[in-house]
Amino acid sequence: MTRLAPLSQAAHGTLGWTPTVSGLSLDGTASVPVSMDELPDFAVRFPLAIRMVRGRAAPVVPVGALQGGNTPLLDASGGWRPRIVPFALRQGPFQSVRTGERDAVFVDETVLSAPGGPVVPLFDGKGDLSDATREHLSALAGWQKSMRQAEQAATALFKARLLQPWREGETTLFAPDADALAALGGVRLAQMHETGALRLAHMVELSQALIGAAVPPARPAPAREANAEGDAFLRALREEMS
Repeated sequence: MTRLAPLSQAAHGTLGWTPTVSGLSLDGTASVPVSMDELPDFAVRFPLAIRMVRGRAAPVVPVGALQGGNTPLLDASGGWRPRIVPFALRQGPFQSVRTGERDAVFVDETVLSAPGGPVVPLFDGKGDLSDATREHLSALAGWQKSMRQAEQAATALFKARLLQPWREGETTLFAPDADALAALGGVRLAQMHETGALRLAHMVELSQALIGAAVPPARPAPAREANAEGDAFLRALREEMS
């Protein structure tokens, strides 16, 4: 069981942590949140969706929904298979909790141990954060800031009714509604741009175009005119990214 406590030299000065990649549940509900900074790399490698649970929206790799496909993302034990690992799975024992206008770092004391081998010391001999810990916490802070931006963009899409179920009957995973996006104009278009919502929507659409959506759309896509040049570009980009 997790036991979180504020990270401090007094309580954790002689302990260390092990950089690991977290496993995921195989029950079909797992998803991995994706920050705005991660979107460009992930959109050309994984199908993306927008997940809405208990009023919170965020872009995700819908791992559980993809497990039954030809290229499952998890191994038999729930381990992440692809070479590129989302930061959400590399947080280690740390959690950053927003308190007022600042973030406080908490650590899971149940996974700390004496430094040595793969175990990285939390603090150095002077009582300061070790270089490895400081670098990791800096990356965590940057990722969380980017995640807040992603959540704001996803929420803006949801509130503007620019999403549709990712597949028929889906209640938590959504994809951009191409028709609704195409109809945007004027002030609403500017608002979606300012919030980052347009960028997020286009990244999710790009992921489905490049990867080939692993699940059918919620409704038949409208017929499109042949676009040999565009199709050739997508094929070339798929080959380059494979």
